[in-house]
Amino acid sequence: MKLNNSEESVYRMVHYSQRERRKGKEPRLDAFKPTPADDSKLSVDYEPKTTPEESLARFGATISISSGEFKNPHDYSVYSLNIGFLRSFTCIIDIYLDEVLVSPPERGRPDNPAHSLVEFDEIAEEDEPDILYRIQQHAIMRKVEANPAQVDELTMRYRRIWD
Repeated sequence: MKLNNSEESVYRMVHYSQRERRKGKEPRLDAFKPTPADDSKLSVDYEPKTTPEESLARFGATISISSGEFKNPHDYSVYSLNIGFLRSFTCIIDIYLDEVLVSPPERGRPDNPAHSLVEFDEIAEEDEPDILYRIQQHAIMRKVEANPAQVDELTMRYRRIWD
């Protein structure tokens, strides 16, 4: 399903390692840049199908590939990106719902009915810093504060699915 409503938003989760240490912990530009490993797509959650707390909790119910342990949802911050704003960039090909439904259920891989993708065309090297800066500044103005107690409660509920 294409996400075309310019009034709606998507959430981008940003890990603490993708934040500037000296600039008030703002997200770095690369937090909004798709990588070749992501097939030129940015993973986001569709706001009408989730809450910031649910999005963070799903991260907390995901197993880290490097450690084999559950991720800490408090290592992430939530930023809201307006779909109309994103669609104003010619380098963005599409924004669409890409639900993650794991069947049969698998430990450390929670369903995510809100999972969506922002698909980028190749960005000219000289244009990339400006585009990413504009997305970063938009996101900073739209940082979403989640309720930590609710995140913890939901994270435990998601993790118990496999017990």
